[in-house]
Amino acid sequence: MKPDYGVRPELAADELRSLVKAFHKEGMEVYLEILFDKAGDTEKKLACLRYWATAYHVDGFHLLGEGVWPDMILRDPMLRNTKLIVGGFDNHAVYPDGPPKLRNVAVSHYGFEQTMRRLLKSDEDMLPAALGLIRENPSAHGVIHYMASQDGFTMMDMVSYDYRHNEANGEDNEDGTGYNYSWNCGVEGPTRKVSVRLEDDDREIRLRQGLCLFDIVAYYSRRARTYDNYGLWSRPSIFDF
Repeated sequence: MKPDYGVRPELAADELRSLVKAFHKEGMEVYLEILFDKAGDTEKKLACLRYWATAYHVDGFHLLGEGVWPDMILRDPMLRNTKLIVGGFDNHAVYPDGPPKLRNVAVSHYGFEQTMRRLLKSDEDMLPAALGLIRENPSAHGVIHYMASQDGFTMMDMVSYDYRHNEANGEDNEDGTGYNYSWNCGVEGPTRKVSVRLEDDDREIRLRQGLCLFDIVAYYSRRARTYDNYGLWSRPSIFDF
C-alpha cells in the first residue's frame, strides 16, 4: 500500500480500513490484486494474504503470477473461506473429492474479452468460441467475464483507437499490450471535423451498446440456466452462479 494515496499519508492504513468498511456497509466486496512470482518463500506469501484478510478485512484476492496456487490457500485455516480470482487452476488438485459446497474460487482470463471484442468488430469464425464462453458455467468454480478492466483499453478506447497511445507514460509507447482487438470507427482518436464526429459518434454508440450487451448476455445466461436447473433466487454473486 502506498501511503501517498491517502488523504493523510501518516493515517493511510486507517483510511483504507475505513474505506473497506464503507464498501461493506453498501453491500460491496473488496478484492486486492497481488502479483506473486515463483521466487520467494511460500509461507511468507501466505502470511501476506493472512495479513490483508485479517488487518483490513478484504473479501478476497485476485492472484496474478505463479507464486501461490489456490490449493495452498484453500488448505490454510485462516484463508480457506477467502474468495479467490485466478487465471486458471486444476479442479482435481484443488477439489479431489468433487465440487465444493462453497464456491469461493473464480476464474478470470482474457479469453472472453478478446473473443467478444473480435466478434463485435466482425472478425471471421468467432461465433462458436463466443457461444462456448457465454455458456461456460463449471460446477467447481465461478467464472468472471468482462469486456474491459484496469489493464489495457477501456470500452471507450475500444471504439476510438486502432493502436495503443501510451506516449505520456514516458516509456516510448512500449508499455501495455499491443493486441487490444479494437476499431477506431474510421478516425484514430478524437477529431475536430463535425461530419466525421457525427458519423463516428453513431458507430461508437452502437459498438458500446454491443459491448454492454455481450457482458449482460454472458452474465444473465449463466444465471438463467442456474434458475432453470435449481429454481434459485438470491443476491447476485459471481461465486454463486
